[in-house]
Amino acid sequence: MYRILEHYEAALAAFKESEKQLGHSWIVLLQIGETHAGLKQFPPALEYLHKVKAMHTDLIDTDNDFKDVYWDRVLLPEGNYHRELKDHSAAIRCYQDILAQDV
Repeated sequence: MYRILEHYEAALAAFKESEKQLGHSWIVLLQIGETHAGLKQFPPALEYLHKVKAMHTDLIDTDNDFKDVYWDRVLLPEGNYHRELKDHSAAIRCYQDILAQDV
């Protein structure tokens, strides 16, 4: 709700509290990363995306919700965040990795 209204600071505080209570829920970690991106805080946004990516092997075949968002909300934004940071080499690697994966 906060993110929809672009109250990113309030959203970030709420998601961080959820992280404390729920532990490493990929949904909460993804929301925190997306909220950092909304604040143009791309290094922490990438940090949280990397935490979600680390769960890929365990979740991609067992969690349909994870599978549905993995490409659009994890892999593609990772490249976009590197691009925003002007780290074009890292962005290109991310995009090439996406293209090399089986869909």
